[in-house]
Amino acid sequence: MGAVVVSEDFRIPVWLGAPPCGAKGIACVLPAGADPVDCPYEMASPHRHVGFCVCCCGRAPVAEALSRLYLRAARGELPPLTAIYAPGWDKVGRGEVARVLVADGFCAARFRLGGAA
Repeated sequence: MGAVVVSEDFRIPVWLGAPPCGAKGIACVLPAGADPVDCPYEMASPHRHVGFCVCCCGRAPVAEALSRLYLRAARGELPPLTAIYAPGWDKVGRGEVARVLVADGFCAARFRLGGAA
């Protein structure tokens, strides 16, 4: 019998790129103004400032969008999430998505960076 490899990180991966077609249990977080995708999604506006700066106080829009997706799945409005994709973000936006996964307590406990899809 072969060894079974089990990941000890049960957080939902967030991939920086387009979702695979027809995959189940996935959702997307999109930048404001992006074209809708054919899976559950939430829109967010990327910050153009240093994360969590005084003028933008509060949670980052990306964190809010990820939280809404998580809560929709927890309420049974979406199937259990296996992955979230972040298509359509520019370089600054991708950096913001990655920062939120570390800096926002709610998101850091539930999501991890999966890499580039």
